[in-house]
Amino acid sequence: MISLEHVSQAFDGRAVLRDLTYQFLPRTTYVLQGPSGSGKSTVLNLIAGYLAPDSGRVATAGPVEYLMQEELLFSELTVLANLQIRAGSQGRSAEEARGAIAGALARLGLGGREREQVATLSGGERRRVELAGTLLRDPAVLLLDEPTANLDGASAREVYAAIAEIATDLTVIVVTHEQSPTVGPDVVHLALRNSSLEEI
Repeated sequence: MISLEHVSQAFDGRAVLRDLTYQFLPRTTYVLQGPSGSGKSTVLNLIAGYLAPDSGRVATAGPVEYLMQEELLFSELTVLANLQIRAGSQGRSAEEARGAIAGALARLGLGGREREQVATLSGGERRRVELAGTLLRDPAVLLLDEPTANLDGASAREVYAAIAEIATDLTVIVVTHEQSPTVGPDVVHLALRNSSLEEI
């Protein structure tokens, strides 16, 4: 469970969140929407531990992975080389890492693509490579900030289908400006308005 208790956060004297309280349930997918500047990314940064709240408490159970809006892939490297960088810090042998990478890519519809250069992939495929990288750390919580930004409609649908595929045993929080993204069944839609998270 992820718990935000009376959380407040300000930047340069401007309050972004005021006394926000909410609990995100385990193994549930949430889509978080709201106007620009409402604090959506701030909520993710607090859950990830990148920010400490000015006041209140944030508690998260289990490891957290955060896929930011900006792409963090090396275009000149292969899919395998990019993911080996992610897997290398997990204490796995080279053989174990290759097996984990192959399994993650297969779950995301990219099986057998390890030797392809990232620069040759479509935008949606690159995003799915990044999603595969998050799985290598065995997260309990997956935070996604605008995961389909700058993608065309077909690529965005592929990415959301991939998210739905991997979300079954994770707590997933997707921040998006899209009105009705399809992220699988039984998704909780939230609106962040005036420092309040409300189901919509």
